[in-house]
Amino acid sequence: MTSSQVDEPITVLVKHFVKPGCQDSFLEWNDGLLKTMRQFKGFIGQTVFPPQEDEPLLYHVIFRFASIDHLQDWWKSDEYRQRRANLPTIVAKQPEFRYSNGLEHWFSTSTAKESNTPPTYKMAVIVYVSLVPLVFIAGPLLQPLLMSFPGWTVTMISTAMIVAIDSYVALPLATRLFAKWLYPV
Repeated sequence: MTSSQVDEPITVLVKHFVKPGCQDSFLEWNDGLLKTMRQFKGFIGQTVFPPQEDEPLLYHVIFRFASIDHLQDWWKSDEYRQRRANLPTIVAKQPEFRYSNGLEHWFSTSTAKESNTPPTYKMAVIVYVSLVPLVFIAGPLLQPLLMSFPGWTVTMISTAMIVAIDSYVALPLATRLFAKWLYPV
């Protein structure tokens, strides 16, 4: 990892292979883990993808930290070790971990196979496709509301809104809509 990547957010995709009948216990364990993670500096967030029909006991958990240093602080903590100690009673085998930063983390989904990560050009196309409509819609919608603000403020506010909407709505939607192109079988 280069020195510039040390300061970048890092995403961790974890595959948990839960024992039959332990799904509720796993979700309770993960809720406790999340509560603990929230107390750590640099923790950004976590998403749990429930099992799919073809793999009913496989949970995908994605979490992010602001940097590799923050993630390592979490891995080295007593809190993590205590939580991890309870995991063998509810999982059938050791979790599988995958790390990413940059564009790749937007495309870490429960349907993506490790060996099937989309090429960078496909990820860039999806980012573009999800952003363009927002840029054309946000400007005209925000203009009347922000007329009294200086131009740079309007740019800052509209950019923040576009990034938030793209991150939480448009990009996940575009990733699902174009899943067959991103992750060909």
